[in-house]
Amino acid sequence: DALLRLRIRGKRAVPAPIAGFLVRNQKGENIFGTNSARENHPLPALEPGDERVIDFRLTMPRLAPGNYSISVAISDGSIGEFEVCDYIEDAIAFEVATGSQPVSGYMELPCSAVAIHRS
Repeated sequence: DALLRLRIRGKRAVPAPIAGFLVRNQKGENIFGTNSARENHPLPALEPGDERVIDFRLTMPRLAPGNYSISVAISDGSIGEFEVCDYIEDAIAFEVATGSQPVSGYMELPCSAVAIHRS
């Protein structure tokens, strides 16, 4: 299991925030990701100065050896129509060591919980 924690602070009002992340391989190919709207966990409105911590608890798929990065974003709207408010490309980098078993085919990302904490 893995935990990805996003800590956000509002600079402007975001009536319908969506928090999410995307994992890419060293070629820049999208491997997996999710967001609070896709996981059916609506976030409360964000006002200027509000701080929130959003936890994504997930089971990581087995990845082939190599370098990976995680990009994170906060958007405003719905899963069908949204405006990106902030985006951090390659916010986190990590490496899967040689000797790990590669995985091919469709990878499902079971996200067991999205927890929202008010600071």
